[in-house]
Amino acid sequence: MEQKINGKIENYYYSKAINRHYTESTIHYHPHYEIYYLKEGSCKYFVDNRTYEMEAGDIVFIPRGAIHRANYPEGPHSRLLINCTESYIPDYLIKKLESSSLIYHSHEISKNAEFILNQIEYEYNHPDEYTIESLKCHTQQLLFLMLRYPGDLEESGTGNTLIDSIVKYIGENYTSDIKLSAVAKL
Repeated sequence: MEQKINGKIENYYYSKAINRHYTESTIHYHPHYEIYYLKEGSCKYFVDNRTYEMEAGDIVFIPRGAIHRANYPEGPHSRLLINCTESYIPDYLIKKLESSSLIYHSHEISKNAEFILNQIEYEYNHPDEYTIESLKCHTQQLLFLMLRYPGDLEESGTGNTLIDSIVKYIGENYTSDIKLSAVAKL
């Protein structure tokens, strides 16, 4: 069952953000897929119960329902973001992406990824009768690129094992009634 994503195109949303100061997104999840590309700067990206150090050129694929958040340090940063339903990604590709790494760290693909993202931005901002099919093609092209060149990015923690274990506990139990006493036991 598809849910409507608010944007210019049905079930598809594209945005670009450029910031010159520290920002922190709210921790959230949604019923659609997200592709996040860090174009400039660095950030800590939290997905479910893992934290990754990202740098320019890194891409994150976020499955439906995954809790996530980005924290940016001082300094300039920019990102590109796509939210879409499964109507833009074939089932076999979703299964492949969800069973592989969520973070793609390969400088070999950053120029190709930006080229594809520029095509997506153009299609999104200049819709016509071919836009939906074109967005499907470009989005799938980006995802195939990510799968072919996953690169290597290691999970990092906060540097504080206590906080990391609490984050992991909350990530594993967010659908339950979490008691402060249970978290305090950690």
